[in-house]
Amino acid sequence: MDQIVTHPNFEDAGENALRRVLLSIRHGSLWRQLPRNTEWYEVEVHSADLHRIRVFPRAQWRKVARGNFAATDVTQYPEAEEFQNSADEAFLTKLENLRDLVRRDYDGGAVLLIGENASGPFTILDGNHRLVAAMLEAPERVERYRFFCGLSHKMAQCCWYETNVATLTRYAANLLRYLAYDPKAELVRLLQSSEAERASLAQQE
Repeated sequence: MDQIVTHPNFEDAGENALRRVLLSIRHGSLWRQLPRNTEWYEVEVHSADLHRIRVFPRAQWRKVARGNFAATDVTQYPEAEEFQNSADEAFLTKLENLRDLVRRDYDGGAVLLIGENASGPFTILDGNHRLVAAMLEAPERVERYRFFCGLSHKMAQCCWYETNVATLTRYAANLLRYLAYDPKAELVRLLQSSEAERASLAQQE
């Protein structure tokens, strides 16, 4: 199973179907909120670009950002007493563990951004803790990550990018639309189908 992610064959329809359902299991509720016309690019991000990036406006980040989600501002006060009091222990521990990994020059993987156009601003869709941890150690260390950015002129309709009544209503509608969908059951079906196909090919040989 690891191979279809680490060494993908994008010409294989079966593999593509498996990757889609694995993504749905892991990030389906997140991913389905993005506009359908979102286009993805691998981009370079340098320390001078960080002022255009915002942390994800959900969960613990709402508590610690104090209404300002700009990554450069969030990283100005992590040691402050107010920050420590507003964040739970698990959040602080995760951030500190990631900072330790940054000190040891680990491969931080990929960070996903979303925006309306190439000028930004951009919101971190995945990789908030990792990027902030790197910024806390040294802003230039963010350049060790790979960055992928999803752009759509309709991104303001996404609640991850803009939170308001209209985008939250759209969020609720999407949740209802996929309420009956069970990606784990779909994964089992695809795996059984793949196994049956391999068995059939083996018999033919």
